[in-house]
Amino acid sequence: MWVSRKKWELLNKKVADLEGQCRGQQEVMQQHLKQHKSENESYQKALKEISSNFSSCIYEVKAEILKEITQELNHQGRF
Repeated sequence: MWVSRKKWELLNKKVADLEGQCRGQQEVMQQHLKQHKSENESYQKALKEISSNFSSCIYEVKAEILKEITQELNHQGRF
C-alpha cells in the first residue's frame, strides 16, 4: 500500500506524540510511587500483621473446637 509522504510524516508525528504521552504517564506514575513509598510500605506491614493475627485467631479457634469435640467424645465414652 502506498502512502504519501505527507500522510507518512503525519503518522510518524502521531506515533511520536503517543510515545511522548506514554513516557510522560510512566514518569508521573513513578513519581507517585516514590512519593507514596512509605505509605505503601505501611499498608503492606499492616496487611501482614492482619494476616498474621487472622491466622493466629483461626489456629486458636481450631484448637478450641478440637478441645470441645474431645471433651464431648470423652463424656460420651467414645474416645
